[in-house]
Amino acid sequence: MRTITLSLLLTLSLIAISCREDPVTPPAPDGSASFWSRVGDEGTITITIDGETVGALTSHFPLGTPSPNCGDEGTVTIALAPGEHQCRATSSAGSTWTFRFATFSDQCDTHELLDD
Repeated sequence: MRTITLSLLLTLSLIAISCREDPVTPPAPDGSASFWSRVGDEGTITITIDGETVGALTSHFPLGTPSPNCGDEGTVTIALAPGEHQCRATSSAGSTWTFRFATFSDQCDTHELLDD
């Protein structure tokens, strides 16, 4: 009986070890991107990233003021997976900005929409 019990425990231990999942590498932490403008005559500027509308700029930063930081009031700041992304911004006055940018883990970059 003792031999059967030990054999059963050994078998169950081997099954438990063989069923253990391989370690999974967690995804990289998100990065962020922040969009802003000093262009005052464009009205509302709608920001679209990778085909999804993510927000709108309803005000601008006056000329001569320092560039804002990520997350400051007056910016559109979003978390994004690390990698390359496509931005399309369209103003109610008819202007369009289209560009590619990259995000990196645990980093926020600002992107100014410039007057042509």
